[in-house]
Amino acid sequence: MRKYLLFALLTACFFTLAEEDYANVVGKVENWIENNYRKGSRAIKIKYSELDEIINEKGIGKQAKIIKLKKAFPKAFVKVEKPLIYQEPISWEIHSLSLGYDITESATGTTKDVDILKAVSSNESEHNSSTQSSRISRHKVDAGAGANAEIGQNPFKWLDHLSGSTIQLHARYVYGKDWTNQRTELWSDRNKEIFLKERAKITEMIHQVGVRNLHLTFAISFTNNSNEEVRCDLKKIEIPVYMNGKLIKSATFHGSLEEIIILAKTTVVLSFRMNLDTTSARELVAFMGNHAPDIRIDHSSIIFEMKESQRSINITAKGNVHTIPVQISMPGFYSTWNIRKYHTSNSNTVTIGEALKAVNDDLYRVVQRDLMKWENGTLVSFSDIPFEISSDVNAERCYFVFLQDNDTRKLIPVNAGTLDQPLPASGITLWSIYSEKPESYENIPSGVKKQILEKLERIAEKKKLSNLMFFVGKFYFKGFPNKNEKKAFEWFEKAAEKGNAYAQNGLGYCYYYSKGVEQNYAEAVKWYRKAAEKGYAVAQYNLGVCYAKGEGVEKNYAEAVKWFRKAAEQNNAEGQALLGGCYLQGIGVEKNPAKAKELFQKAAAQGFEPAKEALQKMEQAEQ
Repeated sequence: MRKYLLFALLTACFFTLAEEDYANVVGKVENWIENNYRKGSRAIKIKYSELDEIINEKGIGKQAKIIKLKKAFPKAFVKVEKPLIYQEPISWEIHSLSLGYDITESATGTTKDVDILKAVSSNESEHNSSTQSSRISRHKVDAGAGANAEIGQNPFKWLDHLSGSTIQLHARYVYGKDWTNQRTELWSDRNKEIFLKERAKITEMIHQVGVRNLHLTFAISFTNNSNEEVRCDLKKIEIPVYMNGKLIKSATFHGSLEEIIILAKTTVVLSFRMNLDTTSARELVAFMGNHAPDIRIDHSSIIFEMKESQRSINITAKGNVHTIPVQISMPGFYSTWNIRKYHTSNSNTVTIGEALKAVNDDLYRVVQRDLMKWENGTLVSFSDIPFEISSDVNAERCYFVFLQDNDTRKLIPVNAGTLDQPLPASGITLWSIYSEKPESYENIPSGVKKQILEKLERIAEKKKLSNLMFFVGKFYFKGFPNKNEKKAFEWFEKAAEKGNAYAQNGLGYCYYYSKGVEQNYAEAVKWYRKAAEKGYAVAQYNLGVCYAKGEGVEKNYAEAVKWFRKAAEQNNAEGQALLGGCYLQGIGVEKNPAKAKELFQKAAAQGFEPAKEALQKMEQAEQ
């Protein structure tokens, strides 16, 4: 009896498994058809017809149908190991935001399109072509910091390899999401400055006779990351624009095209325009003094049709793939990689270390070197910049790298224990900052800046690193995260007492200009001299100024010339310019206009504006 029961149980289990396998197989075929053919197309109807024919076939069992299905739809059963980095078929970026208006010229009766920002900043109406030029987007990488004269000292010289190259960064820019942390800002500080300064004039423009059709324009770069041609009906695109949560109206394509075709692996830039009535225009001008309007491409319906597979892609639709962003922000480079949350081979969540290695491999394809280096499971450096500071930093070109957990907004260690942890739900950001370029850290959240500064303070204090002490003072002075001149003075003093020439000059500057301490020219001269005698050109120039003005020391033009000359010999532009001035006027040295001109030329070649002006006056006088 038990044998019969056991046999019946095994038979039932076998048929149950067979039914489950059959349902699973049918489901795979259906998913494959849905993912590879456009809904409503003739091709998808043919494939479903083939599927139904096998499913409804009489006289054969489910196992036989499974064999037929696998033979008829072999691609549905090919196990593809998907890459850890997920790439959207179509990625996009919004840029080139501006306000403009049409003006009718009374003499000719013609209409031209005027860009308000250009008109106000140059105080004249300039013709602004409706064709938007493509700038380097997140999918094209500029050499940026890598293309300078001191490339040998630049840890990002590898960016040279990326110049003009299209890199599959797998980034999808989501406008409006985490807006404050996006590097590419639509509303630049320069534009804000113009609006705040000229707001009344712009408002007046709106009511001028002949001025009509005030409009907001912007451009969108669409990148086709797929391997086939795609097309889009431009007449159907409407992109809503909001201000303080209030819908202004929708922007439409600005141009004569009705359809756009994007070839595989290429980018096109399209211009969109939204006409405004007088009331909306005035409200928007007031709003844009401090904010960019919210261009909600995610609320529009932009459909791309793929030529070969006949699939439809709604770029605003949320995909089924669960991804987590990994961002890298550094001087001259910023991008986001979308990492699949789960491995394709198992259900384990991707770790921080695995995500970083995937990004490293993606960059390796272009630069042909590993930018991230590991030792015993610990991430040691990025682009040769160490994560942990074990010795003093370069006093002239100082770079730092940090890793941030985007969930907690806290810095995280890069040891094996942390890197083996699951990737945080909001992702991670690798920040690389260059102390001499404030723009390299302007997008770092203030809370993270505070953590970075606290970490640098602890290391500088513990290891007695004078250059790092100097940079801590410099960060406080520059407002990282908040300007604190008293703290800056204290850190300069600590480093200066250890003989650090840069800090000694910084301390002299604080005494001279009363930054964090009471003004004291004598103390300024004392510290300038210490740094100048160590050969620091900036301090030599500063000491020369004190002698020339008689501040903190008896006025002595000969001594001023002596220190200006020392600074000029080190190619210090300020020293060259002031030494040139001395030669031109015969102050502290015999008058020599030819020598003055030579020095002004050297300083001007470095971009020093006062030297350019002096040179221009000399050339005008010679005519």
